[in-house]
Parts: sequence; structure tokens; C-alpha cells
Amino acid sequence: MRRLFANAILAAAVVFLPWWAAAIVGILALAALKTFYELIGWAFLIDLLYGQPVPAYFSMPFLLTVSSGIAVVGTAYARSQLRLAFRF
Repeated sequence: MRRLFANAILAAAVVFLPWWAAAIVGILALAALKTFYELIGWAFLIDLLYGQPVPAYFSMPFLLTVSSGIAVVGTAYARSQLRLAFRF
């Protein structure tokens, strides 16, 4: 139920809010849920709607998609390391 609610809020944010506000909502959903792989799909949609190549980052057209993928993988890795640290 929480995942459905997070997806609904994020869908509304993608449609009605600027890209940076939707990115913040996505990061909050990533922090609130155990795994939120849907964030990569939502970031791809934001890149399709609002994205332009950024010359400072090798003219990468899907910068938010790549950064959200890194955030999802990084969050999963950090959570696994925290679980190992708190076992002892």
C-alpha cells in the first residue's frame, strides 16, 4: 500500500511539479521504502519530458536517469552494510 501511495504521489509530482521537485519526492520515496526501483522509470519519464543534454557532463541526455540508478544501487548497498554493522 505504501508503494502504491508513493507511486501516486510521484506521478502527480512528475506531471504537476518542476523536475527538481519531482526528483526530491523520488529521493524521499527511496528513503521511505525498502526498495524503490520504480524511481528509475520515473526519472526516465522526467528526462523524456524535461531533459536536455548537459554539456558539462559529456552531453549526457539522460542525466537524471543515470543519477537515480546510482542512487538506487547506492541506497541498496548502504542498507546492506548498515544491517551488517548492526548485527554485532
